[in-house]
Amino acid sequence: MKAKLCNLVRFVRFSWRPSSSVLGGMLIAAISLSPPTHGQDKKRSGSEDVTVVGERKVPDDYFSGWREYRSEHFVVYSNLLRGIAGGLTERLEKFRAIELASLTAQPVVLPGRIRVIAAAASSRFAELARDQYQVGSGPRCQTTGRTCADLTQLPAFQTTRGLPPQFFLTSDMEKGCSRDLMYSAGYFVSRLGEPTILIPVSGLLAHSEVLAHQLAHYLASVFFLNPPPWFVEGFAAFVQTIGGLPLDNPPRSGSHDQRGERIVNAAVGLAAPGFVVALCSDWVPAQKLLTWNGEELPARPGRFHAQSWLLYHWLWNQRSKQLAKFQSLLASAQDWASAWREAFPQFNPDEPGALQALDDSLESHRSRPKAAYYRTQAQADERYTSEEISPAEVHTLWLDARYSAQPVPRHNPDWLRSELHQLLLEEPLQPLAVAWRAELDQKPALELLRKATDKWPDNWQAWLLRGDAAEAPEEKGAAYQKAVKLNADSALAQERMALFLATKGNPMEALPFAKQALLVAPWSASATATLAVVDAALEQCDEAFAMQQRARRLSVHGELLKQLAEVERRCGASSRRE
Repeated sequence: MKAKLCNLVRFVRFSWRPSSSVLGGMLIAAISLSPPTHGQDKKRSGSEDVTVVGERKVPDDYFSGWREYRSEHFVVYSNLLRGIAGGLTERLEKFRAIELASLTAQPVVLPGRIRVIAAAASSRFAELARDQYQVGSGPRCQTTGRTCADLTQLPAFQTTRGLPPQFFLTSDMEKGCSRDLMYSAGYFVSRLGEPTILIPVSGLLAHSEVLAHQLAHYLASVFFLNPPPWFVEGFAAFVQTIGGLPLDNPPRSGSHDQRGERIVNAAVGLAAPGFVVALCSDWVPAQKLLTWNGEELPARPGRFHAQSWLLYHWLWNQRSKQLAKFQSLLASAQDWASAWREAFPQFNPDEPGALQALDDSLESHRSRPKAAYYRTQAQADERYTSEEISPAEVHTLWLDARYSAQPVPRHNPDWLRSELHQLLLEEPLQPLAVAWRAELDQKPALELLRKATDKWPDNWQAWLLRGDAAEAPEEKGAAYQKAVKLNADSALAQERMALFLATKGNPMEALPFAKQALLVAPWSASATATLAVVDAALEQCDEAFAMQQRARRLSVHGELLKQLAEVERRCGASSRRE
């Protein structure tokens, strides 16, 4: 069974450049720049650190007691007990290895680290976890093979017909599933381009299916460019069952014949009982599902998530070749709607009756899902280091998460100025707060950012933001180089370095930085456009225009990228090959 999904997901990284190959590590061009020493000999006084007017504040108690757990592929920030947070870090590495092995036919090296915020469920961070969905298994939900026809005989179902499945009675949990299977989490890319998973944790342990689900969100953003919400959620739910509990698979009622494994351990593609129950009393037509914007109604959480799983599960089991084509088109950044019509012409929404035929097929699968599943083993380095982080750092983490996790991005949220003011009263030279406050006030931040890099010479964000603020080429380039050196996992730092070198007449030195930025963040329209600029500077205009088009397709919010104008200037719009 493994080969089946592998054939569906044929990922060829950097296929737009025939002679290129996946970079195993970061390639840094040798450039004769060194970190500037501006201000190094100055003595700081209390007045030099004043960035806002007000009495110096002490951070909220909530921001105390946090630690950073750093492993090979993750940076976990948590206020949980050390043993719990450490175990969560280990499980993340394990699930990442299994998911990658399950999804790709050949070993794939993905550079970069994923930022994870694992916080007590009653915390401020929990309010930002807007993704609500039902997991497939729980302590009272571990019997597979049940169908909606079986479940309709339960007293709980009959007395609550028409209500969402979270209202099932606990007395029937040996065959049904309860509201306890509903979880919240989140995945977003921060303002500085960092992929971030947000996990609120209740009790002593984060649910493994939630970890696997959110990891699949990240992998979906790497392998499929601009996928629709239903695909992302369906794919994530399909994969998340690698973290599920062991499932009892008894013989069918009235039969002694055992079909399949008696005890089904965690695997990819399981028709887990939690999913089946969630669909038995609810339904979303295909027309609504395909155009879903990713937001659930508070009164019916998880409804579209469950239907998304049903659609992806059915496609994988019943239309595997067409799904493989659809996923391949998504991997090339083709618009998902046109990719759907090309891969599934029989379900073209423009054709009368086409989506009704899809609904009929999904209804049959919902009532009695026929599923194949498989499991894959993979080795992971689960080692990690741990250290304390300051309350001001946690406050910054929360502020960044609150801004970045908004469902609809806004340039200047109403609350941002007051939060920045509070943070600067706690730590006057906090680089993110300094830069963002200057942006709001439309004032230069360079002098303060110079002080920030003097105070925290190992803070990559301070150097990145200093590079953005600097005007002198020597200072700008040296600041970007320092940011890359301190955090090679930052796609934004790599991108800034590439763009700086390309626009200063050094495109060959810029190329490895541009490639690395796109390896770390293939979903990034800005990183894609930067590679287009580098190609244009190298007079490789065919490649530049291909990257330009790809960047436009990835620009989901329609923002105009300055890099694209640079491509037109260097290559000329008239020479473009459609």
